[in-house]
Amino acid sequence: MKEINFTPKLTGLFGHPVSENPTVLMIESAFRSLKLDNWRYITLDVPADNLEQAIDSIRLFKMRGVHLTIPHKVQAMKHVDVITKEAEMIGAINTIVNDNGKLTGYNTDGKGFMTSLQKDAKIVELKSKKAMILGSGGAARAIAVELAIEGINSLTIVNRTEKRGLDLINDLQRFDDLNLNFRLWDHEIDINDIDILIQATSIGLYPNKDIPKIKYDQMTQNMLACDLIPNPAVTPFLKECESNHARLLDGLGMLVYQGAIAFELWTKRSPSANVMKRSLETFFKNN
Repeated sequence: MKEINFTPKLTGLFGHPVSENPTVLMIESAFRSLKLDNWRYITLDVPADNLEQAIDSIRLFKMRGVHLTIPHKVQAMKHVDVITKEAEMIGAINTIVNDNGKLTGYNTDGKGFMTSLQKDAKIVELKSKKAMILGSGGAARAIAVELAIEGINSLTIVNRTEKRGLDLINDLQRFDDLNLNFRLWDHEIDINDIDILIQATSIGLYPNKDIPKIKYDQMTQNMLACDLIPNPAVTPFLKECESNHARLLDGLGMLVYQGAIAFELWTKRSPSANVMKRSLETFFKNN
């Protein structure tokens, strides 16, 4: 006789605000595809002042884990038991895993980007590549660390605030073989000789239609232009890059793959990234 158990295995998202965050769609679609009928993903609006209590509730309700989004990725580090080496280098966590009350903080953003770079853009070898990241926020930091770990030859950080940009450069000094550069973003930026250009700011986030101030006419068909914004898939930035002959990588892949990594940490099962991606594509198309 099949065991009856109405107690769900809970996962979820902590953030503020979160009402328009569609992560639940891709995680729940992965649960269904793997017939994990007793698993649930709940989206919870957690103001910053309540973060510590919310993380304590992970243990109380025996949640398997949660995603973290704005504004909790840094402050949550104070309230977990263990932080992975990569997350320590990045200085932020976006995923918590609960192992019998022991909470471990991970950062899957950078690994999600790297997976998209390899699977979607077909870029595997990085030792000869030069990358430029526009911005120095949480996602930019995560990607910078992962690119450094994977052996990128050269990395240029472009930021409007000098201190924040140089702070990231200083944090990356531990990678001895990495050629590091900083450019203050107070003019149109030269992008000559860049192989991978990563737009990691909120410029162009719907409904904004602005594009970053860079010299688009320096693009070539060998350059890969990436935007971390997942919706729309082809952002104003990517449209401009395409018109200047660059190859494109949208932000949807990173969103899906970072979620898939967290999903596997929680369930010990490998989800279908295609199933997860289709759920988001359908939502974005109809909304």
